[in-house]
Amino acid sequence: MSLDLLLVVPAAVLAFWCIATAVAPRSRRTATVRPVHRATLGAGDDRPGLGILVPDAEAVVEGPRMIAADLDGGALTIELLGPVERPCDATQPPGGLPAAEDRARSSARDPWGEPDDLAPATVEQIVTAAGQMWRRTVETALATTVTDLHVDHAGWAFVVRLVGGPDHAHLLAAAEGVLASWRWLDPVPARRTVD
Repeated sequence: MSLDLLLVVPAAVLAFWCIATAVAPRSRRTATVRPVHRATLGAGDDRPGLGILVPDAEAVVEGPRMIAADLDGGALTIELLGPVERPCDATQPPGGLPAAEDRARSSARDPWGEPDDLAPATVEQIVTAAGQMWRRTVETALATTVTDLHVDHAGWAFVVRLVGGPDHAHLLAAAEGVLASWRWLDPVPARRTVD
């Protein structure tokens, strides 16, 4: 038995040393840095804009009312929906969208399929760099998970939509980084034409 120990122990030490030298420890300074891109939804016509940092510049589409980006195996969109309803403001024309909390609780049909009966949508209030948001997550019949985050700012309604598959928690974690970079842009006065 002692002969076995004399052969096994050095072989185990040699194997451990080979593995340890093949996989060098990573220091914090050698961490990979992902390039980021500042995507903006421009302000104009008395409405605010916004700027966010997204990880991949090639996977971003910026429009006058929407930003769309690929994000860690899912999709992120931020859309300007329109003005929020102001029921007590006689100077404004009637109409507008409900407040963020009411939009999140809406039972409107989801374009990604009807929600599964087993996973009802939950609405929760969260605080982000953009301000107070109302989050609603739905698992759809099409095997996708959709999270909508509704926010109002300066009288305008916005929605952040995350669409992902079974690893939706990973997408939510990536979206938290994007939401942490959110910066509002001041509203630009509407241009008035003189007749």
